[in-house]
Amino acid sequence: MHSPMPVVVGLPESEARGALDAQELDPVVTRDYSETVAAGTVVSAEVDPGTRLRHGTDVGLVVSQGPERYAVPRLDGSTLEQASAALDEAHLRLGEQSSRHDESVPAGQVISSSPAAGEQLKPGAAVAVVLSDGPAPVDVPDVSGKAQDQASALLQAAGLTVQVAPERVFDPEVPDGAVVSQSPGPSSVARGTVVTVVVSKGPELVTVPDLVGKQYRQAETMLAELGLTVRREDIAGGFFGTVREQSVEPGTEVPTGTEVVVRVV
Repeated sequence: MHSPMPVVVGLPESEARGALDAQELDPVVTRDYSETVAAGTVVSAEVDPGTRLRHGTDVGLVVSQGPERYAVPRLDGSTLEQASAALDEAHLRLGEQSSRHDESVPAGQVISSSPAAGEQLKPGAAVAVVLSDGPAPVDVPDVSGKAQDQASALLQAAGLTVQVAPERVFDPEVPDGAVVSQSPGPSSVARGTVVTVVVSKGPELVTVPDLVGKQYRQAETMLAELGLTVRREDIAGGFFGTVREQSVEPGTEVPTGTEVVVRVV
């Protein structure tokens, strides 16, 4: 027994199956994407309408799955290489890449994609990504000469990490407890960079020796070796070159660079 092939193209799959069943023909369905035919609708049949077929003959039908679309995968936090691989797997491709600073996403990782994750795209469509350059750089303030606590507060407020050098140093011009130097100095650096500050012990103190009775040249040498300066005042011409008086009492502690006046007879 034979039956004519019914018209099935354009019918919903269930109706096409019903039409073939009514003619005692067996539908064999495969599915394919279509940009123009709605999902679940017959796109084509392998037998032309009206063709007479033996009962029980298999009739191939292609049913639409709708347009071929793929969801953009979630890419945030991925490296560029990982993002490219994920897009390839999703039948998409890596598109334009740009970058910007971000306080929370590590440098080199994806911040966002366009279109965003979950959006449906045609196969091979490009997905742009924005990569992180890491936190924006911050300016290192100049804290030289400032008190240690003030310097630390300024550096921390700028987003930097403060490290105080374990050894303080003498400095004739920077007061005790103030910053002598810093490393790095004023510049632009990554947030969180360690800035090391060296703190002053103030000027070095030395003990003034007893100079009375000594020859001026000897007294001058002794003071120079201690980092002190000397000013000579002659009494009655200072013919003998002997120190009679000194402006700073022996045993007194004074900063280096202090001037000591000696009166010479």
